[in-house]
Amino acid sequence: NNDYTSLNLIEIDAESKTNAISGQKYNAIKSFINPDSGNEEIMIVYYDNTAKKIVTCLYNNEKENNNIYNVKFITDIEIKSELNGFSLDIDSNNNAHLLYYNYQSSNNKLNYFKCNNILDSESNWENDTSIKTITNADYYEIKIDSKDNINILYRDSDKKLKYAKKDINKTEWLYSVIDEYNKVGLNNSLIG
Repeated sequence: NNDYTSLNLIEIDAESKTNAISGQKYNAIKSFINPDSGNEEIMIVYYDNTAKKIVTCLYNNEKENNNIYNVKFITDIEIKSELNGFSLDIDSNNNAHLLYYNYQSSNNKLNYFKCNNILDSESNWENDTSIKTITNADYYEIKIDSKDNINILYRDSDKKLKYAKKDINKTEWLYSVIDEYNKVGLNNSLIG
């Protein structure tokens, strides 16, 4: 028996970021606990198809003036091409991890970005280039495990289901093939 006592609905003021928000194709939402307040906060990431950028904001349920909820925007990721979805997770230190694939560009590969301490007002996304080049990825997902290791499940140009892992204390990635048959990996999922 779940006792749900309230539900807050929010509308993000997209006009504060762009005047043309139409054409959004993808979005992700992830909750985390703010260690300073102990409150649950929400990270929302969406793709602005018109401006060709990934927009990130944080929401907490503390109201400011006139019942407007506190929404903080984090630096956008400019991608300048079409996006083919993304996957988001947050580790125990409130670092956000974003995996996305953009096609129709010279950067025709899976991209991994990290945003250190999303609660810091100076936080921004940084491209982690230590991951090997993964091209034509059509299915992928990122999960952070209980030790904050980064786990990626993906299917790339050879259509084999593959797995990549980066230990939080190491710089190199470990790669392995999960299944050689080229019809697997459709709608894959990591359970964390």
